[in-house]
Amino acid sequence: MKIISIFVSLCLLLNSLQAQNKAQKAFEVLGDILQFLPAFSASYSLAIKDYEGLKELAIGFGTTMGVTLITKASLNALAKKYPQKLQIALRPNHANYEGFPSGHTSSAFSAAGYMQRRYGWKWGVPMSLLATLVGISRVVANKHTPVQVVAGAMLGFGVSYLVSSRYIDPQKDRISFQHTVDMRQREKYSLSYAHSF
Repeated sequence: MKIISIFVSLCLLLNSLQAQNKAQKAFEVLGDILQFLPAFSASYSLAIKDYEGLKELAIGFGTTMGVTLITKASLNALAKKYPQKLQIALRPNHANYEGFPSGHTSSAFSAAGYMQRRYGWKWGVPMSLLATLVGISRVVANKHTPVQVVAGAMLGFGVSYLVSSRYIDPQKDRISFQHTVDMRQREKYSLSYAHSF
């Protein structure tokens, strides 16, 4: 009877470990998919015909990924000479020195920074939460350390936030400038702003 009990316990343990491994792999795949959040941001900007925003997204995302890739390549090259001094770039699985900053995370947070700055917190908060899932998935998958993920998040969010401007919806926000001349031939200028709720 003890042997059967031990066998059943062992089977249950192995089954739970296998299920945990599958869940971990699924979470990693979710992070791999969500790294493409900038594509969603671009689709949204196109859908509302915000071409200026699309340009800003391209600049922010391009700059973010350029800095990310150059930093990774530089640190990886330097690590061949000075591996002890560049532990910050070493992946937790010891695969290589291309861990700093996290590319998946910088990509996802690039979209979050853009959406936050361009369209406000109603888009920024959900995008930031999704981008955070990307960062967590990279740590859980043992591809990056928390420091590498935070660096990617700061880079992506910061660059895109800085190069983006606030969206002014022509259907809701109207800005007009008027120039008039009164009866005494004095010029007057007026600026008005109207917002529809």
